[in-house]
Formats: sequence, C-alpha cells, structure tokens
Amino acid sequence: MREFSCLTWNTAKRIKYSEEQVNFINSFKPDVVALQEVLINSDKKLKELLSTNYKNIISSFDLAPDLKILTKKRMFGQIIASNFKLEPNDPKDFNIPWQERVLSVKLFIDNSEIYFHTTHIPPGSSNGWIKIEMINGVVSYLIENAEKETQILCGDFNTLQLENEKF
Repeated sequence: MREFSCLTWNTAKRIKYSEEQVNFINSFKPDVVALQEVLINSDKKLKELLSTNYKNIISSFDLAPDLKILTKKRMFGQIIASNFKLEPNDPKDFNIPWQERVLSVKLFIDNSEIYFHTTHIPPGSSNGWIKIEMINGVVSYLIENAEKETQILCGDFNTLQLENEKF
C-alpha cells in the first residue's frame, strides 16, 4: 500500500472561521481530513468548502437516526473527507452512548481497505462517566476487530497531554 497523509483537527465549533480553517487544511494537501467538534450549523458549510478539493465527504450527522437529539452536550459531530473512496460504517458498531461522536469509514486505497475512525471524546469534567463509557466502547471495538481489520484512530480524546510519575 502506498503512503498517504492525514490531517485531523478539532474545529472547536468555530463556525465563523470555517473558510480560514479549510484554507489552512488545503494548504497541507492531506489525502484524508478528519474534523471533530463540527456543529449541525457548520456541517453543510464545511462540506461545501471541503468539496472543492475532496470528492468524498461523510459526516456523522448524515448517519444520525434523529438529529433532534443532537443538542446541548450532544451537539458535536465529525467529518471525514478524502479523494479515496469512502464507505461509511454503521455507527451502531461502536457500543457507546453518543454514537455521533465517532465516525468510522472504510477507506479504499489502491487494493487495500483501511477502517478509519475519528472521534471526539467528551471531557469528563462536564460529562462524568460518559467519557469513560466512550473510551471503553472505542477501545473495545478496536480490540475486537484488531485481527480482521487494518485500523486508524484519530481525533480529540480529551485526555492528559502529559503524564508523569505523579499520576
């Protein structure tokens, strides 16, 4: 399989900076783009801006069974964009409470399939055990499918950036 590049970015729900964010992304020319903390209000705009350079774009909002529940703490979605063929995986494959927080696709590169996942794990300080349930569900999926799938996981995990012996 050939090499490819991926850029992953938490958009931090900044709707008014969508153009600047996509221009910055495009300056790197990544083969795959994974965005987290996308809002329903910014989803269409981001997909429109990305479509100038990427022909395949999938959003977790596209796969959500009921957009009405995606408010307040559940308002965030994910986007994956690429010129490689993308095929969405069922969000229900992950045993997690907020399925819109993981977007999983099959990425087709040459004759290879890669299961490419992006996630935005909610912070524990404002969501309590939901964070732990999300991490456990994502890790369980990866472990259960480790033998049969080539996988990549990226995103915003809301975990410590630096650990030392005190922790």
